[in-house]
Amino acid sequence: SDGFIHLKRKWKEGDKVFVNFEMKTYAEFLPDSSHWVSFLHGPIVLGAVTDTSDLMGLWADGSRMGHVANGPKYPLDKAPALIVEDLNNRASLLKPIDSLPMHFTLTHLKNTPGGTELLQPFYTIHEARYMVYWPVYTQKEFDEMQAELTRKEKEMLELNRRTIDLVWPGEQQPEADHFIKFEQSRTGIHKNKHWRDATGWFSYQLRNPQKEQCALIVTYYGLDKQRSFSILINGFKIAEVNLDGSRGDNFFTHQYTIPEEFIKGKVSFELKFLAHNGSVAGGIYGLRLVRI
Repeated sequence: SDGFIHLKRKWKEGDKVFVNFEMKTYAEFLPDSSHWVSFLHGPIVLGAVTDTSDLMGLWADGSRMGHVANGPKYPLDKAPALIVEDLNNRASLLKPIDSLPMHFTLTHLKNTPGGTELLQPFYTIHEARYMVYWPVYTQKEFDEMQAELTRKEKEMLELNRRTIDLVWPGEQQPEADHFIKFEQSRTGIHKNKHWRDATGWFSYQLRNPQKEQCALIVTYYGLDKQRSFSILINGFKIAEVNLDGSRGDNFFTHQYTIPEEFIKGKVSFELKFLAHNGSVAGGIYGLRLVRI
């Protein structure tokens, strides 16, 4: 009861004490209560090798951005997912493999051959695509999620096809690549997205190498309010913006047409966000120059 085991005996040289602790296999959800679960055997995290192809950028080199694994990303709706109607039985989805200590078969999976994956100690996985956290759904939730992700994936693919240039405000490298300038500006992170705003102004140089007719798509946060500012292209105003907090607790985008005469014949131009007197420009969470 005091946390100690008392061994009382007559000890002699060479005596040894062996202690065996039972290693239980269990599941653990992310602390944000989202439906992502990992599996552990005792203190050891278990993972699965899902693929070993398309590992472009696996090895870092001395080039600029050479530390980034920039191979193709696989869409989330194609990732293995656990289909479980009763979450209380989730740990029973793991079946130990007698011939391979510390290895388990994970069952009831979608988007994987045979509906299973081999789990092994995470520390033994190298040079591969892998999963440690698994999305958990009922069959109904999975079907609905698949339909929604497929729709969003198509929208994003189309948006990427239209994109000429892209800036993530508040992130060091994208801003440096677009020659950020500013006065009385600040940056931060909200809901895992970087942002920039200013009581003065900030600007970027956007690239349009084919001199195409284009528009600007700006990402805002729906609860930002009492913020009014102008958007300028090469010093010419293309929009007046008033954020009033009426769009709710989510991000939204707005597309602004860029008059052709403001950028005609130019392969790059200045985009500036200028706060109105006593107000704030932004926050701006994303910028896309798109062809129209």
